[in-house]
Amino acid sequence: MTYLLIAARILTGGVLLLASFTKMVAGRRKFATEIAAYETIPERLAPLAAPLIVFIEGTTGIALLSGVGVPIPSIVATLMFILFSAVVAFALHRGLTISCGCFGAHGKEINWFMVVRNIALALLALSSSWAPNSLGSGPKSIAVQGIRAYGIAFGIAVAATLIILLGRSITELFSIHKATRQAHQAAGLIRPR
Repeated sequence: MTYLLIAARILTGGVLLLASFTKMVAGRRKFATEIAAYETIPERLAPLAAPLIVFIEGTTGIALLSGVGVPIPSIVATLMFILFSAVVAFALHRGLTISCGCFGAHGKEINWFMVVRNIALALLALSSSWAPNSLGSGPKSIAVQGIRAYGIAFGIAVAATLIILLGRSITELFSIHKATRQAHQAAGLIRPR
């Protein structure tokens, strides 16, 4: 039974980390647009909600995968999956035909299967709260571990975000340089290579 609970924790942590990473790669604006399409929060708040959701998904995923701080990350994951199910169900009830925003550029159109999938993930996340953690037990130990886990996860999430942003900035600089070079060549200011 213990192995099944640990597997549930690893599965839900992996799903959240993958979702967070693919949204970071796809870009904050894209995810903010997908959040706004749900029409559940004011459109001007979507750009604030997007990085917050990505951050919470990523840190919770890392905490679940590391096993530090259980059951706190399990409870956070359960609440997130329930929220995602409710938002998708509400959008479907209103007849919206939109991208789910689940996995960045790989998001599909919302459907009832996503509601069922998220409820199943919520149940897995909840069951994983009984999985053994990696650093002892007891309420004080669990609270301290939860804080440590989120601290470590925060550090990793910040580092990953900075690496992705740096990569995008470098790519953008090369694109600007290439476009400038082509414009100068077209204007006859420099010779083609």
